[in-house]
Amino acid sequence: MDIRPYAYKYYQNILDLDTEAMLDFSDNKLPVNANVDLQKIDEYYDNTNGSLFVGILNNEVIAMGGFRFIDKATAELKRMRVRKSLRGSGLGTQMLLFLESKLQGLGISKIILETASSRNLTLQFYKKNGYRFASESNYGTIPVTKYYKLI
Repeated sequence: MDIRPYAYKYYQNILDLDTEAMLDFSDNKLPVNANVDLQKIDEYYDNTNGSLFVGILNNEVIAMGGFRFIDKATAELKRMRVRKSLRGSGLGTQMLLFLESKLQGLGISKIILETASSRNLTLQFYKKNGYRFASESNYGTIPVTKYYKLI
């Protein structure tokens, strides 16, 4: 997989990828404001506030991932997605390692994230990659689990 910075030409592809992932755990209903950051990518991921990347395989966007800066030492992982038919193939790990390396190079020492609590494979993925439980809360009506990792 070739990982590249987001460009507008990938916009529809990332919306489709994100919708596929969100519908996977939300009973075919997207939460209100579920993708406000993707509607305003230039504000949310402008390299000052954070960055968004796409994974390309055979000229297709098959993965995405990004981060937002919380403070000088902390960033939040955002929009980790892999096309459903390719999950479990190592592409998510490849994207995660890329993002962690990028953040470490920027001086970030702590990464936080949240994911739907019902996504057992996703929870296992982050635990396997060294993320530790932080807390639980809700994103609207969806229970979420928060994790962190010191890098």
